[in-house]
Order: sequence, then structure tokens, then C-alpha cells
Amino acid sequence: MKRLSILAVLLIAGCKIQVDQPTVQKPTDTPAPATASKGPAPAAGTQGKSPDTATKPDAKPSATGSSATAATPSADKVLTTDDLKKMPGYNPDRIYQLGTFQTATLGINGQSLKTWIADTESKQQEGLMFVKDKDITPDESMIFVFPYAKEQGFWMKNTYIPLDIAYIGSDKTVVSTATMKPFDENNVPSHGAAQYALEMKVGTLSRLGIQKGTKIDIPDSVKSQDQAPPPQMGMGGPAG
Repeated sequence: MKRLSILAVLLIAGCKIQVDQPTVQKPTDTPAPATASKGPAPAAGTQGKSPDTATKPDAKPSATGSSATAATPSADKVLTTDDLKKMPGYNPDRIYQLGTFQTATLGINGQSLKTWIADTESKQQEGLMFVKDKDITPDESMIFVFPYAKEQGFWMKNTYIPLDIAYIGSDKTVVSTATMKPFDENNVPSHGAAQYALEMKVGTLSRLGIQKGTKIDIPDSVKSQDQAPPPQMGMGGPAG
């Protein structure tokens, strides 16, 4: 009652009462979280395809005193497309340039043979496709190394030059040999369990005396990078 009487008196006297309103601080906008920056795309030659190289269809399937050395300057070097184009023997039709392969020297009947190491399934699918006669010398070859020995088979899809092939068992002894014609899509079987296949220019089998039973000195460092398990053995033999 007392408070109302005083208020009435003040209003009658023409006095204005100002009621202070509490100041409400407007919340500031919370800044959006920073967007994570994307890392560089895998370098051509280290992860497989060159960014501007088309995928090659129908690649070769893998049914299919010596030392190994890295062909690239450094395992950590990022190779761009421009780097690949500067390599000797650059081939625009290939996914894997020969200059990016690791290499090894094989010992065969007292003679030596340089070889590019195809140690992954993707490298094996391309093999020596699109390689021309001038790109490979009689003293060069490509060795396909598989996780374990089994029946293998090769064909010559997109392969421009004739090749000799030697299938080699896990004991590094030649299982069988054959000569393959350019572009021939017929399967060339190993006729036995093979852990390695060695492709060479035609005439190399005869020149180096490679035949069934020949021992090939393959460095222990030449290993498959694919860790596929060996076939399961059962009553009927290997599964699959």
C-alpha cells in the first residue's frame, strides 16, 4: 500500500520514472571450424597410374651373383608426370614406366641378365605391354614374382614384340620354356608349379642355354609384394 501511494503521488506530480533495462550482450558468431586441407595426390609411378594416363583395358592377367637395386633415385621421391616424361624410354601408352621398376641382376649359366622386377599384381597385369623393340636390349628382361608357386599362364595381349618365357619353380629351377608371338591371346601355360616367370627378348633362351632344369640365380631380395596366402590343401589337392 505504501509503495502504491508514493507511485501515485509521483505520477500526479508529472514525474517520469525510468526503469533501467538490463543490457543483454548479443552472443558473437562462433567461427566455423577450419576446413582440413587435402594432401597431395599419389605421385605417378609410386601408386600406379599417371594422373593423365588412361587405364589400359584387357591387361595381361597373372593366372597366372646377383643384387637388387632401386631404379628410382629415392624410395621417398614423389614422381610427377613431368618427371616420368624426362625418363629415358618414356612410353605414353604405359601405366608403369620401366624406369620406375626396381631391378636385379640374374645369374644364368655363368652369364648375367638385367631384369625389371614385377612384384605386384598390377605391375604383372601390364608386364611388357606396349614396349617396343628399341625399349629393351637382349641383356634386359622382366621377372614376375608371385607369392607362392602354382600353375601359371601368360598371353601376349597388347604386346608388340615376340618374347621368350621361362617359368621357374620356388627352388629357382626352370619348370618349362616357350616362345610367344606378338598379340597372341592364347594362353601359354607353365605345365607345372611356378613362382617366377621370366620374359626376355626372343632368342635369349637359346643364347643363354635356358631350358627345363636350368638353375637361375635369383637374389633372395626379389620377393612378391602381394601377401596372398598359399592354397589350402585338402583331400582333392589345392583349392580353387
